[in-house]
Amino acid sequence: MVKASLPPRMESYKRFLVHILFVKDQIVTDHLNIIQEEKANQEKENEKKQLREARQRKPFVAKEIPDFEKAHRAFQELLDQKKQSFKPTVPEGFAFQETKVFVSILIR
Repeated sequence: MVKASLPPRMESYKRFLVHILFVKDQIVTDHLNIIQEEKANQEKENEKKQLREARQRKPFVAKEIPDFEKAHRAFQELLDQKKQSFKPTVPEGFAFQETKVFVSILIR
């Protein structure tokens, strides 16, 4: 009874399971390490990005208030110039009857 052991097939299966569990544990551990490294790298990148943005920010500078009266006068002058250069359409009279010559040309 001192040297009792499993049959060979069961013994090899036990070794196989132990090996699989060890490899699986190693894979999970490696994966967790990779995730932690990626998080650390991402946090460093975020910090660098925030520092860059803080350096690039410029104080708000108000723009000059436009002179609306001057702009309105210029626009009104432009409209007046266009109005003076306008050539209206001159209506021409028309006849309801056609000449016989015109009708004969159309029939051909």
